Amino acid sequence: RMKRLVRDHLRYADEIQCAAARIVTSLRAAELKNGRDGTFDSLHLRRQDFTTVFSLVSSKSDDILSEKYLKENRTVYVAT
Repeated sequence: RMKRLVRDHLRYADEIQCAAARIVTSLRAAELKNGRDGTFDSLHLRRQDFTTVFSLVSSKSDDILSEKYLKENRTVYVAT
């Protein structure tokens, strides 16, 4: 029930949506300028958000995930 409420009724403010669109447009343009296909990879890394308990994910885990899912010689946008 809560997931449906969030999905159906919560929205980001227009300023946030527009800022995100500008970032995506800029990343795609940079990729095209560099002779690539305009795509990029992205990561959203979180540690200890909203909690005081130590995180179970280490920076080493990030390295392993990066090697598995990210393509070589490709732009990576990292959000934290």
